[in-house]
Amino acid sequence: MKNKICFLLILTVCITFLSGCINYSENMTLNKDFSGKASIQMVIPSMVFGMMGESPSSTLKGMEESFKASEKITLLESKTYNENDNQVFAFEIEFKSIEDLNSLRDDSTEMPFIGEVSLVEEKGGKVTLKRVIYEKEDINSEMRSSFAEYKWTYELKTPYKIINANTAPSYIDHKTKTVKWEIPLLSVYSEPQEMIITMETFNPIIYIYAIGIGIILLLITFGVLIIKRKKRLTVN
Repeated sequence: MKNKICFLLILTVCITFLSGCINYSENMTLNKDFSGKASIQMVIPSMVFGMMGESPSSTLKGMEESFKASEKITLLESKTYNENDNQVFAFEIEFKSIEDLNSLRDDSTEMPFIGEVSLVEEKGGKVTLKRVIYEKEDINSEMRSSFAEYKWTYELKTPYKIINANTAPSYIDHKTKTVKWEIPLLSVYSEPQEMIITMETFNPIIYIYAIGIGIILLLITFGVLIIKRKKRLTVN
């Protein structure tokens, strides 16, 4: 399945002057325990399937099998539809740990562009998430100029404060805790592409608030005890 999808992408580049474009985008939302969900979308010109003698439904089935082959990934939804002479393949998956995505990479029928994911805990409550994508395919010089216009897009929403990420500053939204990478597809086929984000999982403000509330409660309790003691002394 992986080889067939790669062939579809290369064939798309060959006919780019005729119609359409190729697009891969992924939107991922992480929970505090680094479980989460991801929406994946691939767009391929419909004419490609006619040239291959392949139907979109059979291609979709192959992609579904790639996800289902992993016991660590849950395929929540899959569909394909035609839009502006392009065939859109859309998937929604769920995982208990973001590192479970590696089970797709280890499978021989993996979906392309999943890559390798690692999560490293550092001192001070910092966590660094690293994702590396690399599809080793020979791209000849005639096709490189066409490939350059296509993008691999990955958007990640985290529950934690973003300290830094190796992407354009305009792609980091600290308010919504969202970061995006947009990589030329040609680069994915040329050398490993790294996406790195460091997050702060420890929030000292929460503990400061908790300590402050605790002190206030102690003061109130102490004040109530003093008032009761004074009342007892007055009665006596």
